[in-house]
Amino acid sequence: MPSPQKKNQAIDAIIRHAATRGVNILIDADDISEAFQLGKKFDFNAETKQLVIVTSQLDDEELNQLIPIIKTYFEKHTLILTSEQEEILQEYRAYSDINPFQESLDFFEGKIPPRDLDALKMSYFMRVKKDGGGEIDDIKQQIRGRFGPRGAYISNLCNAGFYEDMFKSKALKLSGDKFEDFYELRVGKELCALFVHSGLTINTLRDSFQEKVELCQLNGVSRFRVLGFGRRNIDLISDFLDQFQDFDWGTDINFELKIDSPGVLEYDIILL
Repeated sequence: MPSPQKKNQAIDAIIRHAATRGVNILIDADDISEAFQLGKKFDFNAETKQLVIVTSQLDDEELNQLIPIIKTYFEKHTLILTSEQEEILQEYRAYSDINPFQESLDFFEGKIPPRDLDALKMSYFMRVKKDGGGEIDDIKQQIRGRFGPRGAYISNLCNAGFYEDMFKSKALKLSGDKFEDFYELRVGKELCALFVHSGLTINTLRDSFQEKVELCQLNGVSRFRVLGFGRRNIDLISDFLDQFQDFDWGTDINFELKIDSPGVLEYDIILL
């Protein structure tokens, strides 16, 4: 009869602390935390509910045991950060306590998938930070890393105000099932908007636009938006319209200007 596996006190403690309600986990993979300096495998602050895990202090067996713990946390919670991102964590806590968009989040709870709601919460956090002039690259990476391309698309839609505008008005008008179908087409298939970004050229924008038109036709969607933030993206949209507005897209299209400001250019694309 094999002998029972010896308990690992460190892993057992990490499991216990990771299960604490409201806990936030910081992963120190760069040996910069105070826990590392003290030679600890982990540190848990009961007051702030912050668990720091020092991966360099764990052996291979402990790391293997750690994987399902992190996976479970990752699936159930919104944030998982590296230790150098602790400042973001503190800001996120403050935002969670006094969230100017809590009413919107409450409205969409039960109307959109739970993971989308978590992505939306982080996206509103990014929006608040951006509006305050803060750096948002780390938050963007968190959203994409946590929720994938769908989460990144949700953050763009959130930043452009689609949730307070289009999605809220449709949710008020449509029944639950019909709104789910409307929402999934526009978020899951990304048929709500084409976001112009720095990685596009005028030719790749043309290709992306053509693809969006064809997908909308295939799925019975009659309109989408093209929008860009910042001078370079605004100029790219303007150049695209100058060159391709009368292009044969395989269907008649109306380009209706929605917003033209120093920081945003937005058009409604209506398929006739």
